[in-house]
Amino acid sequence: MHGVADTLGLTTIERWPDALAALHARIAHRFARSKACERAKRYLAGLLGHLERKNGWQLAEALGEAGPQGVQRLLNAAVWDADAVRDDLRAYVVEHLADAATGVLGVVQEIYGLLVAHHLLRAAMTQAAAATLAPLCLSFVGTLRLIRDLLPLAQCWGKRACQGLYRRALLAIACQLLPRRAERSNPRVVKQQMANFRVKTAQYRHWPQPTKPFVDAIVLPI
Repeated sequence: MHGVADTLGLTTIERWPDALAALHARIAHRFARSKACERAKRYLAGLLGHLERKNGWQLAEALGEAGPQGVQRLLNAAVWDADAVRDDLRAYVVEHLADAATGVLGVVQEIYGLLVAHHLLRAAMTQAAAATLAPLCLSFVGTLRLIRDLLPLAQCWGKRACQGLYRRALLAIACQLLPRRAERSNPRVVKQQMANFRVKTAQYRHWPQPTKPFVDAIVLPI
């Protein structure tokens, strides 16, 4: 707890109600009625609060209301510009979370990094399998654990040493075999559902693949 408080700063925590009020003022004009606008502010406070469950009844109780009808009316029937509120919130997040020097939004970059890491792990599995194995025979979890253990070494070694480390990693990934599936007592019946969509066209049959090898596709800051 001390680490979290030191990171955020007590001043930042104390100013949280003011920040919520400023955010609400930013989107207030998007609501047609003042009552719905005020309920939206209390609804945001409830979502950001410490409720164990944030369903209609729990939020209504936190808002001081007798039932969830008001919260449900806000979400289902109240007149407000949802698209404009979304854009306002996105602009607010960019202003407060983006790096001032680079303009990079940390949350988006983190999610994109996970997607890139997943793709690179699959690419490494394909390269390790080569022509002798099917990539689907290799364990994704085993490959992930192996790369996770090797990354600290890659950060300490030079580029030439990392190339040798990567070759050894491919050999180790090729050993991460999945257990053989048990044979079925009855053969599986494959049913083909006929659809009205056109058959996959030629331009999608050979989708362009990554041109760089895995070792060159990722850069580790040392």
